[in-house]
Amino acid sequence: FGASAVLALEAYVHRWVHTYQRCVDRFLAPSQFVRDKFVDAGWDASKFAVLSHFQKPPVQMADYPGPNAPVLYFGRLSHEKGLRDVISAAARLRHVEFVIAGDGPQSSELQSLQQALRLNNLRFTGQLSGAALEQLIAQSQFTLFPSHAYETFGKSILESFAHGRAVIASDLGSRRALVTDGETGLLYRVGDVDQLVEAIEGLRCDPELAR
Repeated sequence: FGASAVLALEAYVHRWVHTYQRCVDRFLAPSQFVRDKFVDAGWDASKFAVLSHFQKPPVQMADYPGPNAPVLYFGRLSHEKGLRDVISAAARLRHVEFVIAGDGPQSSELQSLQQALRLNNLRFTGQLSGAALEQLIAQSQFTLFPSHAYETFGKSILESFAHGRAVIASDLGSRRALVTDGETGLLYRVGDVDQLVEAIEGLRCDPELAR
């Protein structure tokens, strides 16, 4: 609590004396969405530039594995990431294989929900990185980004694109600048499991878009 109080006080002091406005010549935002949010809050638009994250592509791009390959989520397992929506979709699409890769505070809850729903078409891999994660992305037919939060960028979307995989993402915040609906993936209304299910089925039936 003490450390948090000190940090909060420091933030108020800097805001009061306009430290960042006076001492910083240029702010780099990871997405247009982040830049616009600062401008909406009253910051000087001329002080902002957008510099997106970078992603190194694989040495060799894997072929599209087909509509029977897994549908993948990889990232943090926490409430704001919308993973209960993925599990709800898996319960309605039992003919589709789902993989969730990652770890986080919601891990036990999500695995308990999987067991309660008897979802044999869903598996958890735990935290993966490096070559193991790259292989999993390459083996998937496309990936999911179901977050309920704004997100400053969405790095996993970029990682998916680097492997030639389309992304189904919730239509919020920075995703709109990354996923071009109907071209590099599909967007659906945040938290709308019906639309998520429809998007998954639609993309499975459209290999030209999924690859």
